[in-house]
Amino acid sequence: MRSMRALGVMLALVALSLLGGITTANAAPTGASLVASGPFTYANVNSGLCVETPGWSTTPATPLQQWNCNGSTAQLWSHDNKPGAVTFRSAVAGSNLCIDGIAGRGGHVWLFTCDGSSEQWWQDVVVSPGKHSFRNERTGVCWDLANWSTTPGEQVTLWDCNGSTAQQFV
Repeated sequence: MRSMRALGVMLALVALSLLGGITTANAAPTGASLVASGPFTYANVNSGLCVETPGWSTTPATPLQQWNCNGSTAQLWSHDNKPGAVTFRSAVAGSNLCIDGIAGRGGHVWLFTCDGSSEQWWQDVVVSPGKHSFRNERTGVCWDLANWSTTPGEQVTLWDCNGSTAQQFV
């Protein structure tokens, strides 16, 4: 009975959101909109550029960057899911690297060896249909492109979640 009531509330919130009654940029993360497996690419809404592993790196402590979308393995990500959160695992062969938010506000988004730590779990915040922001489970900050950068090679940073297009990915 409790789960049916929760489902009804969730459906009502989704309906309100779709009808413009509420916005989802600061709504609670759903965690359910991303599916396991992949691989997937993530392009920033503002720049149209894809998140990638620079130079197909297999080295931990590599910062993420945005680059022209080209479908290479450097831009492909698979997901590991748990209730309310997802990890992003690089598709670069032999890397075993995951997107990590250990740097916190103002720092870069790094790739570190996948270890399941809270810095590697991201809450999927659906900003609008098909557009997502990713909030770090531990630090509470989101992927961001400083100053709405549209420059290939610009590193992905972490900033307070605000729903701007610099923090939206498709």
